[in-house]
Amino acid sequence: MKTLTLPAIIVHQGKNIFYLTTMNAEQLSSNTSIDPYIMHDENNTYEGYNRNYTARKDLVELITTQAAAIPTSIVLGSRGTVTFTPTTPNSDLGTITVYDTLWKIDGIHRSGSLVDALSINPSVASYQLPVAIIPNTDVNIERGQFLRINQTQQKIPSSLAEAVANTLKINPANPNEYPFLKNRAMSLRSSEIVRRLNKTPNGPWQNRVKIAGMPREGGIITDTSFAKSLAPLIRRMEFLDDEEIISYVNNFWNVCLSKVPLARLNPSQFWMQKQGGATVLNSVATRIYELCRKNNDFNHIEQLLDVVAVDFTEEFWKKGGVGVL
Repeated sequence: MKTLTLPAIIVHQGKNIFYLTTMNAEQLSSNTSIDPYIMHDENNTYEGYNRNYTARKDLVELITTQAAAIPTSIVLGSRGTVTFTPTTPNSDLGTITVYDTLWKIDGIHRSGSLVDALSINPSVASYQLPVAIIPNTDVNIERGQFLRINQTQQKIPSSLAEAVANTLKINPANPNEYPFLKNRAMSLRSSEIVRRLNKTPNGPWQNRVKIAGMPREGGIITDTSFAKSLAPLIRRMEFLDDEEIISYVNNFWNVCLSKVPLARLNPSQFWMQKQGGATVLNSVATRIYELCRKNNDFNHIEQLLDVVAVDFTEEFWKKGGVGVL
């Protein structure tokens, strides 16, 4: 650990203060550490509180390509002495001097990825991450702060995340700007197809899907669940355009619902178009599609359903009935 002097701002939150500053890869590598949670079974004692660092290729790539900013602060705790020297008397601007190891409370993957990125791209040496340093901590204070950060953050619903991802415009000149969207083309396509199925007039899925950002009246399955259940089928049909996929899905489900008419009239009273039923029947739809394609015949879905021996009795699909998973 080297004595470290950094420009900083004091942040006042009632009786609590902390310092905002920035640190580069060398500073984070030399002056910070992780206190991992370890349980000792033999004497029922424990130490630490955090996870260990595991490499994050997406973050390393984001940093090495410098495709986008990472504005979220690393949170560090100081169990030793931190002195603050204001630029002018009573100013909240100044410098801090740190004499002891700083402990990572939050942001271990961001800070670790920056250090990893430096070994790949030397130009990353000047790359800075924002840092919040909490003075006068001990392991218990840090443990509480760790829980406060990780237990009180409200994660956005996955359906909203998928919906927003579908609206995101990717700059072709900066393809690494959103590494977390890589390899998600199929998922995003599934979500878009679900939205179109939900809007098909008189279709078997019209207004039956709870779409993020829209009124949820009448919906019996979330867009995320339905899209996930459709993904294997869409992978089989990925060489077709969306209209052909939507047509097949609607035809398949029209046949299924024709076998249990009350499920079409009162969908909430049956589990057929809820998550469990959609997962089962979309898996069947994938198998039926393969048979249709093999025979080059898509006009006999109903007969093929009989071949795969799906139970289409009302008793089976009734909510609370014998077929409930």
